[in-house]
Amino acid sequence: AAYLPLDPRHPRYRLVSLVNDARAPILIAQEPHARELAGSTSHIVVLDADRQVSSAEDCENFVSGVSEENLAYVLCTFGSTGTPKAVMVSHRALCNHLFWRQENIPLTGADRLLQRASYTFDDSVWEFLQPLMAGAALVQARHGMEADTAYLAGLIQRHRVTMLSMVPSQLAVFLEEPRIGECS
Repeated sequence: AAYLPLDPRHPRYRLVSLVNDARAPILIAQEPHARELAGSTSHIVVLDADRQVSSAEDCENFVSGVSEENLAYVLCTFGSTGTPKAVMVSHRALCNHLFWRQENIPLTGADRLLQRASYTFDDSVWEFLQPLMAGAALVQARHGMEADTAYLAGLIQRHRVTMLSMVPSQLAVFLEEPRIGECS
């Protein structure tokens, strides 16, 4: 299956439209968000309520038939028009990107990466997966605190973060944070 992250903070009509446009046959959600998506054409699996059903499923590995050309994930952006635009990424492209990153910006088991990109943003994919490839630790910034420089400096210091990613404009603001001197 391809991963299509949905942000529950978006309006209900937008989420339902995304799911229907993607023709997602199955939607996995938690109880509060499942109710919001009831108008979609997808079969909704409610993680909280369907735990009994899922725990009874066969745990053996199966042959999926997935190839490197199949979709790994789809991310949608709305831009200034409000009309969704999708980026579809194959397993091959995702693997190429992850292996390139690991070769050029390597992580090791001693590293701790600060994950701060929204899970609906493309950078979040490598932030989640590259540490898993390398055996590095993943430190997640609390939702809504991704731009709070004092919070981030404290998190970096407390968890001994060795890598983070920021665009130049964010980095410029972060470098002005008084607590940055406490980070090693």
